[in-house]
Amino acid sequence: MKYLIKLTVFAMFTLVLAASQVYAGTCPQSERVGYTDSWCLKADLDSNNGNFFKQSRWELENLCANTTIKAKIDLQSSPDSTYTLNGGDTASGSSGARLRTASCCKDGATKVNNINACTFSTEAAFNAAVAAEAEDENS
Repeated sequence: MKYLIKLTVFAMFTLVLAASQVYAGTCPQSERVGYTDSWCLKADLDSNNGNFFKQSRWELENLCANTTIKAKIDLQSSPDSTYTLNGGDTASGSSGARLRTASCCKDGATKVNNINACTFSTEAAFNAAVAAEAEDENS
């Protein structure tokens, strides 16, 4: 019985890992918006720049309320990390691999007034879209 529980937990972990890897393949380069060009994705990146003794670290935050975005951390010589962030959510991580960049995945983001959340370059643009969407709903 004890081994059955361990096997069940292992199987569930494997399924969750497999599901997260499925998404990892659905954010092609053409669907990525760099974190410096996407106001919704705030990223604080600290790469080890190849220093064997230092970990690369990152902190991510979705600044856009009532949205969901997918954020991808691009690592050299290591599998990328992908996070789902709802409005206000944060995530962080680290790796021994060199950190290249962070991106917002357009194919995994909420649309606000038919505009992809990853493509807002300023807070004012996001707020204008939210206001226009609210006005459309009230009409």
